[in-house]
Amino acid sequence: MKCVYTVIATRSRSGGIAWQSHPVNARLLRHFIPRKDTLLSAHVLVNGMDTQSRYFRLRREDIAYFKFIIESYEGMAVVRTKDPYEAVVELMVAPGWEKDFEEVLEGLRTEMTIEPIS
Repeated sequence: MKCVYTVIATRSRSGGIAWQSHPVNARLLRHFIPRKDTLLSAHVLVNGMDTQSRYFRLRREDIAYFKFIIESYEGMAVVRTKDPYEAVVELMVAPGWEKDFEEVLEGLRTEMTIEPIS
């Protein structure tokens, strides 16, 4: 999959600007409709490179923490919950970050159960 993100800036409740980025399917970009409070929206193709998708099963209560830790490493990977009931997450790892990703994953395995899914 191409690494395409929709980047959106909206007005936050405190009056500042809230930034969000979401991975999107490149084929669906023409159907994108910004929210009414959108100040700026853009579609970004990151280096035109392919990401590496990997799937893991976690405990449901660990999904948010896992997502926050992984995405705190800016540009390394994006976490998407594929099935919240089965606690299956998809990680889209950016090219060149594979080694760093494995190191972070090993550290997280000391804190939680992370089961790879083929």
